[in-house]
Amino acid sequence: MPIYLKNVSIGEQRGVNVLVRDGVVAAIGTAADPRGAQVVDCAGALLLPSFVDAHVHLDKTRIGGPRLHHAVTATVAERAANERLLRTQLKHDPFVFGSNLVRELSVMGTTHIRSHIDVDSDVKLRHVEAILKVREKYRGLMDIELVAFPQSGIIKSPGVAELMGEALRMGVDIVGGLDPEVFDNDRAGQLDRIFALASKSGAPIDIHLHEPGEVGLATIQAIVERVKAQGMQGRVTISHAYALGQISREQLAAILPQLAQQRIAILTSAPGAVNFPPVDALLDAGVLYAGVSDNIQDMWSPWGTGDQLERAMLLAYRNNFRADAPLQRCFTMVTENPAKLLKLAGHSLASIKVGMQANLTAVPAGDLETAILQRPARLFTMKAGRFTARNGKSLLPA
Repeated sequence: MPIYLKNVSIGEQRGVNVLVRDGVVAAIGTAADPRGAQVVDCAGALLLPSFVDAHVHLDKTRIGGPRLHHAVTATVAERAANERLLRTQLKHDPFVFGSNLVRELSVMGTTHIRSHIDVDSDVKLRHVEAILKVREKYRGLMDIELVAFPQSGIIKSPGVAELMGEALRMGVDIVGGLDPEVFDNDRAGQLDRIFALASKSGAPIDIHLHEPGEVGLATIQAIVERVKAQGMQGRVTISHAYALGQISREQLAAILPQLAQQRIAILTSAPGAVNFPPVDALLDAGVLYAGVSDNIQDMWSPWGTGDQLERAMLLAYRNNFRADAPLQRCFTMVTENPAKLLKLAGHSLASIKVGMQANLTAVPAGDLETAILQRPARLFTMKAGRFTARNGKSLLPA
């Protein structure tokens, strides 16, 4: 059945009606014809493109279950070891909890995600098998890209590179990596294996890089050089990249044009504990820079809701943005920019027009800036013209 969205706001337009038919926006205007359509009165709510979250961990989350009491852990290695212990103690089921998180993300207005999946000597490919089932379960309702993620390292965990190769053959889309120097203590060795897997499979790369300061900068430079040498422009992502927020202005000014030229994307969750890549500097340099959730109430962190409006707020808050224009910039970092990374059309305010695929969400707010500042509950989420959540409840199968 066509859907008639009555009385929405699109940018500066107020009292607009939108007709959705066959998965696309068929008409926009005050006189769009509602005959034969399901009419939904939106009471003036702001119509937005749906959100894109390009870094979550479906296999780690415990959302929907009892809250974990987290131990104090300082390093990535300590947290990884703690997670391995908890997985066994809790008899963790990544299919059940991953499904819970997909449903919660739909409530928050998200329709497209990229999820990392642990591949290590303990779980081997069991998490991959579980999350592939999650992706199939929600096909057409939530688009899910998958990354084979070596949470326990590659050099330190013999056989993991081979398991990652098998994960790619099973249907995983992207080669992952983790702190080549600080975690694996072999920058060249890990990068050799990651880029070899990508070359053999044709898959892109997404590397977790928590490495600080000068060490992290050296790894970023090594990645840039490999991308250039192997012609992988536009196919490599660095998640976190804390080093870009911890080096001198001169060093940052030198590396950013290289990232832009090689089309290396940067993702951040705007973490509270460390400096992270500054928004204006990266966007002004032409770097594809997006805001993401990362951990959501999982074995690594009790934090996270999956709300990308909240992520835009955190980006603005951590960068001390107050005026409208920088707030709007942060909104592009949870819609348009991650959509470009995932090769999706639209997902900008300007893209809400006749002919666009109807990936939409509605927020009871007078303007975009208010939506970011107050983060009201979404009225609905729509994926390709089909409601996937309404009034705070997911419509996806449990």
